[in-house]
Amino acid sequence: MKFKHNIQDGFCSFSIDERIYPLSVIMKTAYVFIDEFYLYLNYLEPNIIQVELKPKKEMSSSKLEDTIGEFNNELLNQTIRLEVFSKTKGIRELIFARALHSASIQLDEPQVLQNIEKTESSSLTHEEDDLSRIAQNWFDAFPAEDKNDNNA
Repeated sequence: MKFKHNIQDGFCSFSIDERIYPLSVIMKTAYVFIDEFYLYLNYLEPNIIQVELKPKKEMSSSKLEDTIGEFNNELLNQTIRLEVFSKTKGIRELIFARALHSASIQLDEPQVLQNIEKTESSSLTHEEDDLSRIAQNWFDAFPAEDKNDNNA
């Protein structure tokens, strides 16, 4: 199969169908080549993106031809990465949520509820309803007793 491309005047150009490779994949692929090439992306028509690669240093036509092949391989690589990312999103979120949950500080629930009830039952005056009272650390306002304090 022949891939349509153009090599002339020290740069190469080719088109990519956005229905096959999403724009995010094309952008990530282009980013991989940003160190060695100046990249120009443009819509030729809806869903067809033209890519122009101009080397930062002089490069032979055969090297440019190889680069086009590498660009296409990287498109496939980025597409597979996107597919794996999409299919594993749920499990990653579950693992992340579980890690955050297990890292949270466990408070004595009855003590917290009692402190909340005290706060709700007391009526605040204007003097008490100031920023210093509102903007205080929860753990300073409601200290938890450490039942396993072995620092004796």
